[in-house]
Amino acid sequence: MQERYVEITFRKGKPLAAYVYLPRRVGVKSARTEAAAPGILVDYAASGEPIGIEITAPRQGHRHDS
Repeated sequence: MQERYVEITFRKGKPLAAYVYLPRRVGVKSARTEAAAPGILVDYAASGEPIGIEITAPRQGHRHDS
């Protein structure tokens, strides 16, 4: 896969989580995951190359008052 893309999971019409797929060679899998910040995880290949970013709390810290 040579292109980035985002996959968003919704529950009851609201975003629950998002995953940003980063460019990688076909067949490369996650070897480890590290927390980068609250609600943000980064997946790394065995080579140490980042291959994806998971946002586990997409609504955290974003409040819109109307």
